[in-house]
Amino acid sequence: MKKCYSMVVLILMLGGCSVTGSMQQPVDVEIKNTGPTQVLLAQAAAKEKQGDRSEAIALTERAVRIEPRNAYAWHRLAKLYLLSKNLKKAEQFARRSNQLARGNQKLMRDNQQLIEEIKASQQVF
Repeated sequence: MKKCYSMVVLILMLGGCSVTGSMQQPVDVEIKNTGPTQVLLAQAAAKEKQGDRSEAIALTERAVRIEPRNAYAWHRLAKLYLLSKNLKKAEQFARRSNQLARGNQKLMRDNQQLIEEIKASQQVF
């Protein structure tokens, strides 16, 4: 019974992780996505929408290499790795995003929620 309950919780949580909209930066994010970073994140969003998660990850990783202090890019990378079931990297990147968020409360809450989802997923597996 406990295993069944855990599976239901996991399915509900993963369903909430799905991304249906674009990966636009939240309005209150202070860190600017300009130039090549913005282009790469937009391309990554398109690839993810097409179902090509590995290419979306590669593009987002390039964006992070270009602009390593962009907290939003790290957050997107964390979400992509969570969707790819790479929980260790997902948590690492969500924590990195929090370090760079510079008091952006919404982004920090989003990262914390992501970390909680990761922890819950780790308990199920």
